[in-house]
Amino acid sequence: MPWTSTHTGRWYTGAFFLVQDEQARPGGEVFDTLSVMGVDPQTGHYFARSFENHGFYRHYDVSAEGNSRTFFGEHERARIEFSEDNRKQLIVWEWKPQDQWLPLCDRTATRID
Repeated sequence: MPWTSTHTGRWYTGAFFLVQDEQARPGGEVFDTLSVMGVDPQTGHYFARSFENHGFYRHYDVSAEGNSRTFFGEHERARIEFSEDNRKQLIVWEWKPQDQWLPLCDRTATRID
C-alpha cells in the first residue's frame, strides 16, 4: 500500500547519537517511529533502536559499506542505498515470520529542503 512519511533527524547533545522521528500514514493510519542511532562504545559497532506508537521496540545492528547501510534485526532487516548526491534513498525491507526471510516493503525516500 502506498504511504507518505516525514522524517526529521538531529544530533543529540554531544553529537554521539542521531535521533530520528518518523511520522507515517500508511493507508491513512498512524504509524510513528522514534529511533536512536549511534555506536556502541564497548564494541565499536553501529546500532539503531526504534520505538513505535503501537508499543513495539526494535534493536538493529547496523553495518555501513560505501553508500549502503544494512539494518539487521531479529525479525526484520533492511538495506538502504543512498544516491551519490545523498538526496534519495532506496530502501528494501524484509521480515522473518518463521524460518525464512520474505519481502516486507520497498520504499523510496527523497530529501525535501
